[in-house]
Amino acid sequence: MSNAARGTLAEATRVLTHPVRLKMMRAFWDSQKGLHFSELVRVASMDERLVGFHLLALTRAGLVCQPSFDVTKPPHSPGTAEACFAATSLSREALAALRVELSSDNKG
Repeated sequence: MSNAARGTLAEATRVLTHPVRLKMMRAFWDSQKGLHFSELVRVASMDERLVGFHLLALTRAGLVCQPSFDVTKPPHSPGTAEACFAATSLSREALAALRVELSSDNKG
């Protein structure tokens, strides 16, 4: 693994350690189709601005991407176009790295 890739994985793992971001990522990993912003607000049980802040951090770290726009259906909204976000492969790598880190901390 190159130093740049190692740095990217380290940053993604650091971003993932925030409890709200981890909660959001669990929802992404459980979703087969990705999540709309309104679904993330519901999952996080937080104000839209805070969810947007955490989503931006996840996106900048490469853990989440915005692959498409979908037309949402009730109960989320009355048929409006909304961004659909999805977890990236880096998010799984960061989760695995975090698990290794946590298990090594428990041993020492």
